[in-house]
Amino acid sequence: MSARRIDPLRDVVTLRVDGKKVRAEAGENVATALVASGRWLFGRSVKYHRPRGPQCFVGRCDGCLLRVDGVPNVPSCTLTAREGMRIETQNVIGSAALDVLALTDIAYPEGLDHHHMFTRFAPANRLMKKIARQIAGVGKLPDRVDAARDVRDEDVDVLVIGGGNAGLRCANEAVRAGAKVVLIEPRRLGGLAALVFDPVVEKGPPVDRRRSAVVGVFHEVGAGFTHREEAPDEVRWVITLGEEGLTRFRPRRVVVATGANETSVAFPSNDRPGVIGAVGALELLRQGILPGEDVLLIGAGRGLKVAGRELRNAGARTHGPFAAQGDDIVDVELEGRWAVKRAHHAGETYDCDLVVMGGPLAPNVEVAMQAGAEVRFTGKVFEVVADDEGRTHDPTLFAIGRCTGRRGEAAAAQAVRAGRAVAQ
Repeated sequence: MSARRIDPLRDVVTLRVDGKKVRAEAGENVATALVASGRWLFGRSVKYHRPRGPQCFVGRCDGCLLRVDGVPNVPSCTLTAREGMRIETQNVIGSAALDVLALTDIAYPEGLDHHHMFTRFAPANRLMKKIARQIAGVGKLPDRVDAARDVRDEDVDVLVIGGGNAGLRCANEAVRAGAKVVLIEPRRLGGLAALVFDPVVEKGPPVDRRRSAVVGVFHEVGAGFTHREEAPDEVRWVITLGEEGLTRFRPRRVVVATGANETSVAFPSNDRPGVIGAVGALELLRQGILPGEDVLLIGAGRGLKVAGRELRNAGARTHGPFAAQGDDIVDVELEGRWAVKRAHHAGETYDCDLVVMGGPLAPNVEVAMQAGAEVRFTGKVFEVVADDEGRTHDPTLFAIGRCTGRRGEAAAAQAVRAGRAVAQ
């Protein structure tokens, strides 16, 4: 791969990756640093030990899981690089490039049905299961057990989940109306739209913003936890995880503004290292990394169009985009096992070192569903059921923006109305 830094390193930290030194920019994430060093192969798949690498670079896939300082399954695209960090490939015998366990894929080219292996002879079946458990998985237990940390409890008038444009507008309006608001956003303000649509993020009054991710939403009758008063009605708990640890929010009103996720495109070998999403390409460019010199574009949509334009502006050559006809998969064949080297499409051969795919955006409805919202299927995607004020069937639960299927001015107007409504 020919990923390279557009700008030279300034504030350098050194990582130890599988025993080798890798230089990184202080403040960038580990996955970005590894890609900039020329590495796209991060690990192997659970069952067949096929090559895998990062795709999304925004914490929504599992292609960048690594063992970091003895802790397994760390999504390295969400981890800030720091001096002396020890990083290891998981679940291999040998190395990521030469994994002995990859023989499983060679020995069973038609697939392995482990559910029905050696079932007639119980001792052999038990031995097979033991071996399967040893060679499959995503990492060993941590080197040490960290000391337990207290969970913080916090009551709040309004909890806004998501810091995209809709979430920001709603939080600002609620603060103006006098509500105590906490905004939860694990990454940068502006969300996906800040990368793909390049909007002007609305400025407003100071909002208590927490750099945290929602772990889950739980409902209980009674307080349900130690040292909290009993409550006769159901209590909604929103559990978040940030650098300060776990926080247990008990909000009077919840606003879900989780936006949309970029979807993958169906074509053979779309899970190999060197195949990334359009959002991932834009994220790397934002961090000063040109992810490829010769790039094949697959799919359609705004994100891919913007990614192609920005890649060309940074000096890359692009081919395509190539899209499927109807519901068929894209007729593309890739060469290269640990990295993309070549692609074949419609009788043409393209030398390429990166594939960028861009599927349509799909509303991110999972958190809203946990919170109790209803969802509907539009024929293509699921979206949260909410009116033009963001109200759901639950008067304490609101949903706004792309997770409800609204975009642009409709989403902005909905967010403002929701901000006023939750402050009442």
